[in-house]
Amino acid sequence: MVRRSSLIDRLAHADPRPIVSVVAPPGYGKTTLLSQWAERNGQAFAWVSVDEADNDPKVLLALSTCLPFSEIAAELFLSLHTIKAHARSIYRKLGASTRSQAVARARQLGLLEGS
Repeated sequence: MVRRSSLIDRLAHADPRPIVSVVAPPGYGKTTLLSQWAERNGQAFAWVSVDEADNDPKVLLALSTCLPFSEIAAELFLSLHTIKAHARSIYRKLGASTRSQAVARARQLGLLEGS
């Protein structure tokens, strides 16, 4: 494991680059690292999250089951926090405020079997 302070030092002392890629699983502190690096150096920055699981149909399909989030997390080898975050994202994208509304909307749109 690399300490965050070491990563910040490496970023601060590296040759200036137009793009820096930080890759790690959810919950490993990428946002915190970049925020601290930018604050330390007083520079403007932006970041984009590219998360393959954001559009993963397995998460949506799992939400259509009666399984609790903790069991979905275990089945998909993801943290409970990650499953809850994906669920909120899916709800927002489908204009739903509950799991059942999201599943119903996904079925209406043909995103799930049984449409």
